[in-house]
Amino acid sequence: MSNSGKFQDPFPFLTFEYGAVQIKEAGYIGTTPYFTRRVVGEWLRYQDPKSAIARIIKKNPHIENPEWATVVRLTTVEGNRPVTRTTEIYSPIGLQLIVFESRQPKVVEYKIAVARLVNDIMTGEYQRRVLRDIISRCMPLDLPVSRPVAQ
Repeated sequence: MSNSGKFQDPFPFLTFEYGAVQIKEAGYIGTTPYFTRRVVGEWLRYQDPKSAIARIIKKNPHIENPEWATVVRLTTVEGNRPVTRTTEIYSPIGLQLIVFESRQPKVVEYKIAVARLVNDIMTGEYQRRVLRDIISRCMPLDLPVSRPVAQ
């Protein structure tokens, strides 16, 4: 795993949302969301989130590839004192690799969302939806927006 994660201090944690998928505490490096093992495990509803994700990664070491996993130093407050720890974080590709190896019921919802996204990209629907969104933001509300003609 790479140790080159450059992040703002403090590491900005926000909620990541796409369709029906919401994952709390996404930390961003630039515009890319990253997720800790704990956050992924909690989202998947494991009783012991960090240990469950550690087991998945131990069985699937390709998840630790520096292309989608990195190590950062995060500082939290425990009691009255700041504590800095080294923490593994995973990009959206790393997140998907972890989720696809899980057998938790919540994974079905995520796999369907990913399948719909892939379908929309392959059929051009995603691009049409983005273009319609851009046009609707730019056009005055009283003007009709033309729709693409199905071929």
